Amino acid sequence: MWIDLIPWPELRDILIQQPARIEKFYDVAPDFASLVTLEWPYSPAELIDCDPCTSATRLSPLFLRHILELKNWSLQRV
Repeated sequence: MWIDLIPWPELRDILIQQPARIEKFYDVAPDFASLVTLEWPYSPAELIDCDPCTSATRLSPLFLRHILELKNWSLQRV
């Protein structure tokens, strides 16, 4: 299930098609996770909004659209 959290389809495909690599990936997953970044050029206040019907806080439509764009994700070099 954690493979779905990797934003790059090519990397997910490699891990799924070559299961032996998954064990190796487990060894580096914490480091990998700390190097994944999402470019967010907007105000932090634009991350969430309030549902006018229920007053519940939720992720904003802007944020949800933004995270689905692969170009907004990057992997830092070490």
